Amino acid sequence: MDVDLVLDARALLAEGPVWDADAGLLRWVDILGCRVHALDVATGRDEWFATPSPVGSIALRNGGGLLLALEDGFWLERNGRLERLAGVEEDDHTLLMNDGKCDRNGRFWAGTVAYDEHEGAGTLYRLDPDGTVTPMIRSLTMSNGIAWNGDDALMYFIDSETHRIDVFDYDPVRGQIAGRRPFAALADGPGVPDGMTIDAEDCLWVAVWGASCVLRYRPNGTIAEVVRLPVSQVTSCAFGGRDLDELFITSARVDLSDAALHDEPLAGGIFRCRPGVSGLRSAYFAG
Repeated sequence: MDVDLVLDARALLAEGPVWDADAGLLRWVDILGCRVHALDVATGRDEWFATPSPVGSIALRNGGGLLLALEDGFWLERNGRLERLAGVEEDDHTLLMNDGKCDRNGRFWAGTVAYDEHEGAGTLYRLDPDGTVTPMIRSLTMSNGIAWNGDDALMYFIDSETHRIDVFDYDPVRGQIAGRRPFAALADGPGVPDGMTIDAEDCLWVAVWGASCVLRYRPNGTIAEVVRLPVSQVTSCAFGGRDLDELFITSARVDLSDAALHDEPLAGGIFRCRPGVSGLRSAYFAG
């Protein structure tokens, strides 16, 4: 599958791509660069604003603007102005927020990871539209990708250090999860699963950090396709474009040596492929 470079961003840690269909923009974050970006794919124009701390993920809001998961919790953005909504472990400066996503009932789910990535430090939280924060899974190492299937019966989740994608039974009315079990495990190798998205055929697309690829998993957990990239640290992916038939893929250059950067000059860039299947429209935060 052909992959093209959309933006030579050279981001430290590009993550959290979200397609804003109303604006026709790909929104993404540079976690360690403390920036929220908006990329006009048609023109290549990329605008950004700075955040006061690392920004793990974002979501679109029903009322306009964005929801941000920053180091100390959740913030609302409107016209470049930030307002804190809810704190999360704000006194613990060893943690930062990581990947997150909205469910179709307008709740935002995002988890934490320790800066030194020590085992069991992370928690997956659910943020309700009224600002209530509820811990949903504790003792995680690197809370990462999250996705729901088309009828909201299942929620998929990645704790990267398990080298596995897990699946839960999902109650979309109450926002509850149960019955955690393995969905698919990565084969032994250098890569770990990172961010992910789901397509209209209920297949998962999983970015694999350290393995230069995105994997497409069928609903039965078997691999259907492999998308190869010219960078090793592949972080996440999201469907976008007018017909939601373009897969945008983010990457990172953090911690790469000079020699590695020489071999991977496009590390930290934003890429795109056309996989022949469409995705689902981004869910909005209802608060």
